[in-house]
Parts: sequence; structure tokens; C-alpha cells
Amino acid sequence: MRGLFPVVIVVGLSACRTGGAPAPEPDPPTKQVSSADEAEAGADEGAEPRANREGGDDCVSLVEVEVVEDAFDRGVAKLEQSREGEHYRSEPFEEAMGALKFAGDNGHLAASSLYGRTLFSVMFVAAAPTEERREDYVSALTALRVAALRGDIEAQQYVPGLMGPKIVGSEPPLNDLPGPWVTEATERAEAWLTCHRAEAEAREASPL
Repeated sequence: MRGLFPVVIVVGLSACRTGGAPAPEPDPPTKQVSSADEAEAGADEGAEPRANREGGDDCVSLVEVEVVEDAFDRGVAKLEQSREGEHYRSEPFEEAMGALKFAGDNGHLAASSLYGRTLFSVMFVAAAPTEERREDYVSALTALRVAALRGDIEAQQYVPGLMGPKIVGSEPPLNDLPGPWVTEATERAEAWLTCHRAEAEAREASPL
């Protein structure tokens, strides 16, 4: 499978949702920990949601570019720190995924691609796609779809089926995922792109 690399995750990850309550303290390494909790850690707690005119009042504007860039840099550094041979150490890996997800959710293209590729490979290699891991798979596939449609070559080449009107799960490895998971990832990606694509691409055209 193109782009996947052999890893063994030290601790399983569960739900990867965006939004909600602030991150709790990390669980001990022997317990399953939600990567959504870590995603919230990168948020700018003092920022007020702002309506995104293109996506409507249900969309909120992306956080400040400086905050997003800092989260991406932190995520990359933590990911490197987490590597231990063919393993990832759980706490820095979870911190890396949280920071990268936050940056990707706020329009950072490289973060979205790296988050999706890394989490998908870890989940796919670590265990079969069971219902308790649904949110991680859907979150990773959503990020890959968003990054692919925004032009990230690595995301486009990572798994087949990302570039059509919807994600096509008829080829490996996506054919191992339940159809509703693939559909949900397509819908989440479409919702993000409707709300944020124009704003994110405007930022890319006017870098710091």
C-alpha cells in the first residue's frame, strides 16, 4: 500500500472529534486515549468564534495564522520525539496528533496531510478497523480527503479513491473499511471545504 510504513503503536487511539470541551489530562500510557482531547490542546482559548461568510453562520473562521503555524511546528517536533525504532511512544505521539489535527482543522495543508497519513497508517497497521476505532479512521480519512482536494501530492498518492466526487472505497486499503465510515469522511471533508477552503487558500496566497 503506497505511503504506509511499518509501525506498531504503543497505545490505541479512540475518537478524533473536533470541538467540544477543553482537553483533559492525558491518560496513563496503558489506557486508550482520545486523540480529540489532544486536538483541543492546540486551540487558542482566548479566541472568539467569528462567522465565515462563505460557509454561513454555522461556520467559524480559522484561528490566527501564527497560532496555526506554531501548532504545526510543535506537532512535527513531537512526532519526531515520539519515534522509538518501529514504535511510537504514546504521550508525545498523542500530543503530535493533537497539534497536527488542530493545525489541519485550521487550514494548514501540510498538517492535514501529515496528520491523515500518519494516523491512518498507525491505525491500519495496529489493528483491524473495529467500531471502537471508527472515529480515528474517519478523522484520518477526512484529513486525507481535504488535503488531496486542496492539492497535496502526498495525500493524493497515499490511497486510491480520494479525488472523485466522493471517496471511493472499492480498492485496498479503503475496501477494508465499512462503507458508512467512508461516506462519513466524505461528508465531513465536504463540510470543511465548504466552510474553510476559500479562507485557507487565501492565507496560502498571502503567507506570513
